[in-house]
Amino acid sequence: MFFLFLSCLVVLCISYIFVAYFKVYDYIKKKSIVVFVTAHPDDECMFFAPTILNLLRQDCDVYLLCL
Repeated sequence: MFFLFLSCLVVLCISYIFVAYFKVYDYIKKKSIVVFVTAHPDDECMFFAPTILNLLRQDCDVYLLCL
């Protein structure tokens, strides 16, 4: 049990250091390309329309791929 706790603590500490020093969130915020992969042709309209519209308002490049 102690080993599990210690492992989780180490992972959390390393994650914090990575995020704090390498500014991961700034890199993620700068990405502006989004790809939606759907199984049916109308899925993006029925389920993802608000998300797609919001991303387009934020000047993101949105691509739709229907399998």
